[in-house]
Amino acid sequence: MIVADTSALISVATVDLLETLLTEYDVRTTETVLEGLTDTAQYDDSHGRAAQCVLDNTDQMRVHDIGSAVETSRIDIGEGNTAALANELDAEFIESSRRIPRGLTSGRKPTLPFPTHVR
Repeated sequence: MIVADTSALISVATVDLLETLLTEYDVRTTETVLEGLTDTAQYDDSHGRAAQCVLDNTDQMRVHDIGSAVETSRIDIGEGNTAALANELDAEFIESSRRIPRGLTSGRKPTLPFPTHVR
């Protein structure tokens, strides 16, 4: 099981690995991440197209509603929500910014930008 934030899902979709990620793993994310993807999908660029690709495939992942989460000057609410969800599910998570402090994830380091054994 893997929990992914907005930037990680966009990065994976940008390099055409979204199908592989969704096929190989039980991918989880949050409502906040979907909101971020919806906002990004409005742009007419590669990130907007990648965000729309992820939105078109949300039926292949479980979306969780997380209450309040950590938001700081270092991490946004989407990153905080994914860290909270990863802790709740005792799951690995992917994010692409390296801003989530280790203390927020029960000592686990985030996988960047996706597990190295995904091909």
